[in-house]
Amino acid sequence: MVFTLTRSPRTQSSNRTATNLLPMDRELVVFCPGCKTLETLWFNNGWLMQTRKFNQQDERVFHDCGTPEPCHLYRSC
Repeated sequence: MVFTLTRSPRTQSSNRTATNLLPMDRELVVFCPGCKTLETLWFNNGWLMQTRKFNQQDERVFHDCGTPEPCHLYRSC
């Protein structure tokens, strides 16, 4: 199953964009299609929690390997 991130209607003052993940605190497995990295990330209130190698732009999550493709998100077991 692949999750798609969507924008939340509220505005945020930071450079991150709010997303609507249900439930709001969620652990997701992230797969980078460029370098094949597989990692577990946390989302809190629809936001990607801070990490050194991943960032969130609009409703997409990107890995810092340089690929222009967004990562695929999967529910963790």
